[in-house]
Amino acid sequence: MCGIAGYFGPQPAEHESTVRAMTAALTHRGPDAEGLWTGPSCVLGHRRLKVLDLSEHAAQPMALEDGSVCIAYNGEVYNFKELRTDLEALGHRFVSTGDTEVLLRGWRQWGEGLPERLDGMFAFAIHDASDGSMTLVRDRVGIKPLYYAKIDSGFFFASELRALMGAPVAPILSAPAVEAFFYFQQIPAPLSVFRDANKLLPGQMLRVSADGSVDSRFYGTLPETSRAELTDEQALTGLEESLDAAVRKRLVADVPLGAFLSGGVDSSLIAALMARHAPEVRTFSIGYKETEYDETRYAQAVADHIGTQHTCFVVESDAASMVRELCAHWGEPFGDSSAIPTYYVSQQTREHVTVALSGDGGDESMLGYHRHRAELRNRWLLRLPQSILLGALGAGFVIPGPTRRWALGAKPFLVQDDVERYLSRVLYFSRSETEQLFARSFANRCTGTAMQAAWKLLKSGPEPFAQRMADYETGFYLPGVILNKTDSMSMLHSLEVRVPFCDHRLMEYVRGLPLRMKYRNGIEKYLLKKLAERYIPRECIYRKKMGFTAPIRLWMQRELGSLLRESLEEQRQKLSQVIDCDYALKLLDDHQAARANHARKLWLVLVFALWSAEHRWEVAA
Repeated sequence: MCGIAGYFGPQPAEHESTVRAMTAALTHRGPDAEGLWTGPSCVLGHRRLKVLDLSEHAAQPMALEDGSVCIAYNGEVYNFKELRTDLEALGHRFVSTGDTEVLLRGWRQWGEGLPERLDGMFAFAIHDASDGSMTLVRDRVGIKPLYYAKIDSGFFFASELRALMGAPVAPILSAPAVEAFFYFQQIPAPLSVFRDANKLLPGQMLRVSADGSVDSRFYGTLPETSRAELTDEQALTGLEESLDAAVRKRLVADVPLGAFLSGGVDSSLIAALMARHAPEVRTFSIGYKETEYDETRYAQAVADHIGTQHTCFVVESDAASMVRELCAHWGEPFGDSSAIPTYYVSQQTREHVTVALSGDGGDESMLGYHRHRAELRNRWLLRLPQSILLGALGAGFVIPGPTRRWALGAKPFLVQDDVERYLSRVLYFSRSETEQLFARSFANRCTGTAMQAAWKLLKSGPEPFAQRMADYETGFYLPGVILNKTDSMSMLHSLEVRVPFCDHRLMEYVRGLPLRMKYRNGIEKYLLKKLAERYIPRECIYRKKMGFTAPIRLWMQRELGSLLRESLEEQRQKLSQVIDCDYALKLLDDHQAARANHARKLWLVLVFALWSAEHRWEVAA
């Protein structure tokens, strides 16, 4: 795993120092080695974390003997040995034993047909002297990030936005991106927080020609394959074989491996399958003093059951200092508070291993979140007349306990439209609330770009609506939130994290399964839980889902609330170009007085305020 940066355009030698500085900003992603390669129209930079072929033969950037093709590559290709065999049969000869040279010679052989053949997580830039082009490629699921900017002086790219901004990119805020952040807690590709910078989309190939023109295409979209005819046993066997293969291929490394183990179904199943194929597996988890957020007893129970060497760490940090550190590291605002536990478990894990497997991706494709259960369990309410539903909800809200919780989950069904109702579950600020949050002049610049993308995924996909929910989760939420968080927090600690549930062949298999395999009799992730019964204790499977999160509600009533109030007051003049600080403070007052739970909203405001304190930005004139 690595960090890459580069430049493409005229007078590359004049930009060597810029690319060198951009590459240095990625040292945490690759602390083991650095490299720079300058060609007739480009400069490629690379920071290396040694995982496969630890020798200098695998150093990057890597070029063919004649310099006609050169690559800077971040990631892992799991089928590189098979591709190498194919290339050797075609006459290619190798000097290294890792996957980078396979990509290099594969490009020489297959050109833009190469990415379709790759099974892995990756983002790379490849310069081809035969036509003078530069091509950027991102894996089809969006596990590894890549940012780019086309400006007057040329084309720049980097693994992280903070590194890219070492190029002469104007720090002008993108209003549609900031709007997206407050809606979705993320800034989805192709947007970035800065107007002139972009993210490569999952499965995108972007080609810059010698004349500077840019074109792109996509590869590897998930096929429309139905497996509705499968019996439960057939579907279960297929799922087990697919997941086991996904885990097994991710165990290839020349450095120590381990696994995250939260005690939830997904990470537990990954660790259990890993233990089938690897000796002396090490697993890692973190917990909190606040017991309602702590899952460590379940993690330890699973570890004991599957026989791993388990290490648990209890977080007792200064939350305010931690949030400041994260916001200084992020190149753009990012709102998933589970970045905090991911930071700590990555930090702890890196003390023992260089590569870890994670359970990320299971909830998205198998419909495992609370919002999925609330939608699927209560769809019968759509058949009720509105007057009867209003009466039932009115009665439910005055009865404490489970009845009130049911009413809260059922309230969205007052909205008949599937898309509007689902968006009401996933938005952090509603559209009416952003009208109060944003300064009027800034609101006028917002275009709803991300909202339109989310709407399209939920509105125009296949039936039933549950499949559109899954497509939204895997195409929008998974790369923008879950994988973004895991990459940024793990690579901050020079830890490579591999995600078996994001194996594209496994995702293709799961996508074709009918809804009854994903949700049945009130049980979400039905088939996956049936598989888990073969490997982990039942009491760790059929329990209340806690999620891998942080106690933000409690912290916002205490130290984080104080930090937010201080930040809004200290930066009022700057922040008021974007948000109404008084509206944000009113939300904080209501939260701290226990009149409402605004923790999710306040967390986003805090992140934006602290990020603003650490990064220079301007609003377009």
